[in-house]
Amino acid sequence: MEKECIMSVDPHQHQRSSALTRVSIRSLPFEVLLAIFKIVYADSASTFNGVETCLRDRYVAPGEPQADSPPSDGSIPIPLVDPRAGDPIIDPLSHTNFPYSVASVCTQWRDIVLTEPIFWASPIITVGACRPLFEPTSQSHFELSRDYFLDIKIVCREELSASQPSSEQADVMALLPYIYKVFHRCNSISFHLNRSSSLPSLARHFGTVMWNLEHVELRCKIDDGRNTLPAPCHCHAKKGFSCTWSLVVDGHNLKDLIKYPGERRGLRRLGLLSDIVISGYSASASEPDPLSLYDMLKALEDVGIMRLTLQNIDLDLAVPATVSKPNVRLLGMRAVSFEDLSGDLIDAAFGFALDLVANTRITRCSLPRSKIRTRHLTLEAINKEENLHSFLLSRWRGRALSVKDCPQFNDTPSGTVT
Repeated sequence: MEKECIMSVDPHQHQRSSALTRVSIRSLPFEVLLAIFKIVYADSASTFNGVETCLRDRYVAPGEPQADSPPSDGSIPIPLVDPRAGDPIIDPLSHTNFPYSVASVCTQWRDIVLTEPIFWASPIITVGACRPLFEPTSQSHFELSRDYFLDIKIVCREELSASQPSSEQADVMALLPYIYKVFHRCNSISFHLNRSSSLPSLARHFGTVMWNLEHVELRCKIDDGRNTLPAPCHCHAKKGFSCTWSLVVDGHNLKDLIKYPGERRGLRRLGLLSDIVISGYSASASEPDPLSLYDMLKALEDVGIMRLTLQNIDLDLAVPATVSKPNVRLLGMRAVSFEDLSGDLIDAAFGFALDLVANTRITRCSLPRSKIRTRHLTLEAINKEENLHSFLLSRWRGRALSVKDCPQFNDTPSGTVT
């Protein structure tokens, strides 16, 4: 005879048992929290893979070459950007990213992330005011990463006009001696500052310490002249430029490399440079010997670049009096991009050197008035006052056309190029 089993369940006892098993994340052991943080790191590294961040072995083994091979297509890693807003969807320079956000939660979490050197291989160093809640000192920034390759980012978050005082320049100059000591394991270094006078000079401050950097970026919001301060005396490195694949540079830095005696050889040593972005410069009538478009393009002959981008610059378009026949040979040039420029500058660039470049992109610019020949032309956000029909019909010769955010591009101009 089977016995009937009756089970009685007390709901209050079940609630008490559940309450006893609930624990706070702060109660998790060190090993579990570290494992969680490694997953967060891998996820954040994957998110920023397009801006050349992590997800590759950064350990510098003794005697091993530091740099990998450049991308097969020579492309420049760029942030994820909403083309309509113009702002990064995910800001790779923000201290709200890992590991800074985790280190700011509590002392326990900070102590855990400080034990893992690869978490600190992409240090973000703030200069000027507006420092984050947690940020290591300049020296410990690089000590935390131990022997891993570095992607150094120096940022200033102050919103200042050119006349307002700031410690930005002094902070940058005080930081340079620490950077010199770790250049042998740097993949990239980026400066995102307010003023051009705070940017270090490639010629004077980095001219003898550039190692196998893949990417160098010098950006500023305000053009207030060049940095005139001498290089710190702590520089003991002996190598120069050797393997820089992409360079973002302000006009004053480029002028330093071109104009000043003995410094142009620094530009010649960029032998493997494939991409260069030149931005943030306005030739002034009061400036002695301003940078001209011809001088700039002529200097780039020595480098053999494949892609050139000109952004928001105003150059002297006159040919030097000493030049009877302006002739620039940029034999390896495959693509050129113009952003926020005058049509006159684009005209002059094609007249000097860029005729027959395979790919041309024109963004937020006035259209050139002269004829241009380029196989693939991309027009983006062209002023609605510009006559696209006339330009495409009479001034462009090519095979492929891409148009984006140009409301005046309707059936009339599209029929012209069909």
